[in-house]
Amino acid sequence: MDSVRVGIGLYGACNNKNLNEISYLETTIAQKRSIKKGDAIGYSGKYIANKSMSTSIIPIGYADGLNRRLGNGAGCVLINNTLCPIIGDISMDSCIIDTSKVKCKEGDNVRIFSENNPVINLSEKLDTIPYEIYATLNRRIKRVYLN
Repeated sequence: MDSVRVGIGLYGACNNKNLNEISYLETTIAQKRSIKKGDAIGYSGKYIANKSMSTSIIPIGYADGLNRRLGNGAGCVLINNTLCPIIGDISMDSCIIDTSKVKCKEGDNVRIFSENNPVINLSEKLDTIPYEIYATLNRRIKRVYLN
């Protein structure tokens, strides 16, 4: 054959050392809060803080395509090169992350997936493929295409 269908490889969203992740999903910290040991977070209060911690609310949720199964510590986001777990249930338009181990402030960038937190990691946690992550991102997320 003299042709190849690149498919998802175009995004670098696969386990191949010769392909680089070229896309990222980014938001910002909307609010910072401190919580105490024993405080409940998220719908139904499923997450109970086992210590006092710093938390941040980010404006992305399941209506945007962030899978609810990434809540309650299953998924992480990247802030200032530090992985921060998503705690509590993911709601429609937001989620809460534990920012106790990173210096950050309201307005700081948060990467849901990127070269340092690849989309393939999210897809493996969800027992799916990277393309499903891309395909379920809602149209209300602004797309920016660079050369």
